[in-house]
Amino acid sequence: MVIWGVLFYFLRPPKDEWIIFLIFFALPLPAFFPIYNRYRQGITRDWFNRTPRHHLTWATLSAVYGAVFIGYALHRSGWDRAFYLTLAAGWLAGSADHFRRWAKTKASI
Repeated sequence: MVIWGVLFYFLRPPKDEWIIFLIFFALPLPAFFPIYNRYRQGITRDWFNRTPRHHLTWATLSAVYGAVFIGYALHRSGWDRAFYLTLAAGWLAGSADHFRRWAKTKASI
C-alpha cells in the first residue's frame, strides 16, 4: 500500500483519473486480513510440512509445465529457445524436488 501511495504522490493523476489509483491501492487489502489473522493465531503453515498427495499433485503439474515449455522451445530459435529451456529446467527441477518430498513423506507414514 505504501508503494501505491508513493506512486500516487509522484504521478499526481488528473482529478478525473484518481479513482483508478484508488482501486489499485485497495486491491491488496483483502489479502491483508487472512495473513494477519494467521499471524495472530500463531499457526505455522510450513511449505515443507505438506501431505504426500499435495506433493504428488504439484510434482505432476510441474512436470507438465516443464514439458509444455520444452515444446515451446522446440519451435523457437536463439535466445528465445534458451529462455524457454531455462523455464523448463526450473519447472522440472521443482517437479523432481516435489517427487523427492512425496517419496520422503510417503515413507515416513
